[in-house]
Amino acid sequence: MRIKFCLPVISVAVLALTTVGFSQTPRIIRWDISDANSKRFVRENVIVKQLQADGVDGITVTASIEDRYNIFSVELEIRNRGKQNLDLPPQDIQLQMIRPGTRNIFLIPADKVAKRLIDSENSRAFGIEAAGAAAVKTVVEHVPVTEVKHNPSSVTDPTQPAVTVETRIDVLHKTAPDDHARIVASAQAADIRMRAEADGRRILR
Repeated sequence: MRIKFCLPVISVAVLALTTVGFSQTPRIIRWDISDANSKRFVRENVIVKQLQADGVDGITVTASIEDRYNIFSVELEIRNRGKQNLDLPPQDIQLQMIRPGTRNIFLIPADKVAKRLIDSENSRAFGIEAAGAAAVKTVVEHVPVTEVKHNPSSVTDPTQPAVTVETRIDVLHKTAPDDHARIVASAQAADIRMRAEADGRRILR
């Protein structure tokens, strides 16, 4: 079934359904973006808010809400997967429009806003500096090695040298502090702090 209301402004729609399978008091089905049963999608270039509620005895109510500039419409779908027949007179379906109430906004002084901003950015800058200070790089070194060995042939052949000398180049991989990363991180942190101080001064103007 489809229910249409032509109203210029409707802030919140609440569907209340009292019928067999739900409690005797009106069952409130409220769309809430944080609710897993609430969805939002686009249909024919219009944002549709859809919500679903399960009652007892296999009764499921799904409501799809469209709020256009001049028409507010609700598509209400009721599914009965229970064993009993569902007697649903139209007069048992109610649509109520509720406007949200007002709430005073807590005022945060400008100096506190500026301090929180600067503290947050200083913390971010410190994290960048710490990461730069801990950065390492892999260094490859070529090390010449001279190895002196006893020559077994010299025991039986006096003309042979008593020792042999071998020279080779060993390749070593080791880690070392990354000075470039540290310098870059330090510059980024300084820029963050400078911008934070400037933003803080603008807030206090």
